[in-house]
Amino acid sequence: MINVESSMDERNCWRKKVTRKTIGWLLRCSRANNSYSESVGSGRSEMGSEAKVLSLEEVSKHATKEDCWLVISGKVYDITPFLDDHPGGDEVLVLATRKDATEEFEDVGHSQNARDMLKDYYVGDIDVNTLPQKGQYYKPPSASGSKQASAAGSSNNTILMLLLPIIIMLLAYALYFYAKKDA
Repeated sequence: MINVESSMDERNCWRKKVTRKTIGWLLRCSRANNSYSESVGSGRSEMGSEAKVLSLEEVSKHATKEDCWLVISGKVYDITPFLDDHPGGDEVLVLATRKDATEEFEDVGHSQNARDMLKDYYVGDIDVNTLPQKGQYYKPPSASGSKQASAAGSSNNTILMLLLPIIIMLLAYALYFYAKKDA
């Protein structure tokens, strides 16, 4: 039997409207917690003995809603199957890709059940030498020059946004001057 009240309190779900999706998520959390407890009791490890070591460049290739990997506490997780069930929405998870998401994960204050659920999505360990140092930005390799084209387009938009109010002010002044001349 699931104690829904404590489960919802642990996951901070009182802030969200309880939906069918949320209830399904709570049931899966409970099942995952029970299966984890059983595996710990039997001496099995959820993550296995041989961990695959992945670079941040490799992990960064998985940064879409169809294929989403996160780096949390030095471990890599393929959380794609969980995107639809995440109480905070899938966009939050996709935005946390291509970097070490440990700080974001800890800041939210996830419950122990959420931490235990990560074991189901474990892929391997991150090569810490590929992570950027604090204060540095990791720029993932670009597949095409489309970002450069969009950067040029954004500068055109910036110029337009600066000139548009000036043009409107000049037109308003011209109309005022013309109207005053006729009167």
